[in-house]
Amino acid sequence: MSSSETESIPSISVDDCWIRNLTNADHVARDGTIHRQALKNRTISPSVGKPWTHELSGRLRSLASDLVLNGEAAAERARENFRASGAQVPSKIRFIGWACASVGKIRAAPVECEVIRDPTTDDPAHANFVIYNASSDDDLDAIRSWLIANLAVVGKDSVQDIDDKCS
Repeated sequence: MSSSETESIPSISVDDCWIRNLTNADHVARDGTIHRQALKNRTISPSVGKPWTHELSGRLRSLASDLVLNGEAAAERARENFRASGAQVPSKIRFIGWACASVGKIRAAPVECEVIRDPTTDDPAHANFVIYNASSDDDLDAIRSWLIANLAVVGKDSVQDIDDKCS
């Protein structure tokens, strides 16, 4: 990343926590880790016209005060997508909690990653986990493996544990 690009990105504390809503019961493995399926398909999306190659949407804990409400709304949007396509909504599509990691841990990944604040009209806490220089499925598989090993999973009834899981 060039110095001008770095200067244009507001600095996020290494102690902040990047969180992602989990809205599919199959996306948590039996051992309590993120299931690889949670990171497949369009979840890690290609970026066009940005200095990074891929991104994964999430939120910054320091800016998010509505974690459960936001998670429930995300699950409802997922259900609405099924209904809009004429499909029956599977019972597994429901808000189950969050995947999270500290910004410091993300920056220490063995591939070049960062958390970039990207507020939207609907979500001022929106932030992307961005990946630089991922050019192949092998690159993305390495990132998926790192995420599985390093993202903590917090159940929706344990919102009070998010800060501890991210430290």
